[in-house]
Amino acid sequence: MGLESEFTTLDLVVVGDIATVTLDRPEHRNSFNFTLLSEVHRALDLIEADGRMRALVLRGNESHFCTGMDFQAYSLAGSNAAGGERGTREYMKLLRRLSMFPKIVVSAVEGLTLAGGVGLVAASDLVVASTRASFGLPEVMWGLLPSMVLPHLIWKVGHQSARRMTMLGGTISAQEAAGMGLVDQCVTPERIDSALSSLMIRVRRIHPPVVGVMKEYFRTLSGITDKVEEAAVSMTFELASREDVRQNIDGYLRSGRLPWLAN
Repeated sequence: MGLESEFTTLDLVVVGDIATVTLDRPEHRNSFNFTLLSEVHRALDLIEADGRMRALVLRGNESHFCTGMDFQAYSLAGSNAAGGERGTREYMKLLRRLSMFPKIVVSAVEGLTLAGGVGLVAASDLVVASTRASFGLPEVMWGLLPSMVLPHLIWKVGHQSARRMTMLGGTISAQEAAGMGLVDQCVTPERIDSALSSLMIRVRRIHPPVVGVMKEYFRTLSGITDKVEEAAVSMTFELASREDVRQNIDGYLRSGRLPWLAN
């Protein structure tokens, strides 16, 4: 593609007809800031424009796949509210784009996946996870909700499984995630690359033009609409503007104090 070296927060590697995007902010546990969101969208632009590409693989590292939004980079209230709104809408746009992307999207998960990272997984077509991977939605412990994740998560695993993940706030294992349908294949760490290779054999049998048509049709069945997406963004703003939530986040940024351990 020729632009792989221009990214600073991710790696884009193309091998044949498969593009792999690896999130690369290890010092921030692969959380989203403005740059990473922008670069993921730019990588998708390149992949979508290349008619040779059959699939996109999303990866993190062995410790962290993605841990959602970077609190240090975003604020949805106060002086940085406009920047927080832009980042939030870009994230919602990313979930929609992944779910509608005219290539098969596969998440290969090897490490911890939290909050918005679960959204990436839920918006993917297929998910291969290492037995070392784990998944969690800790938002309720901050006074938030995984509002933007939930439309895709509910479509993928059903209301009760999504409700349980949201309410309990802790992490679940890759095996548990496979049991609820969030993960399609759970393998030992040394087998994740071979599992991806085997999956791509099946992906290459799909007639490429039908992928976009298929995803358009799935969206009509999912119940995820423009109105639902806007409601998800609005809920995020509403909760993030509450004083108690702002105090929880500010306390963590100042001292590393987790709100559920404060008392």
